[in-house]
Amino acid sequence: MGAWGTGSFDNDDAIDFVGDYEDGGVDVVTRAFADLSTEAETGFIDAPTACIALAAAEIVAHGFGSPREDLPDTVIAVLDRHADAIAEETGLKAAAIEAVEA
Repeated sequence: MGAWGTGSFDNDDAIDFVGDYEDGGVDVVTRAFADLSTEAETGFIDAPTACIALAAAEIVAHGFGSPREDLPDTVIAVLDRHADAIAEETGLKAAAIEAVEA
């Protein structure tokens, strides 16, 4: 389907990433930021990588108690499962901010 809206989770890449996050937890979020950083060094970030990084940033915001109000309930249920682990991971907040600014 591709994308169906403008929200961070309104595309296939982000929704697939939520499934990866459900299975892999914090490590998947860290990897998403690393992938974004690697692509940013080339001067070009492709759409799937950007969508995944924005979803990862939303996951971090949720874990630190600043979730978007319009997150789908199905996404919130997954994010709640790992929220404590996200908040305990040092450096994720800064990585999320850097990802959004990229």
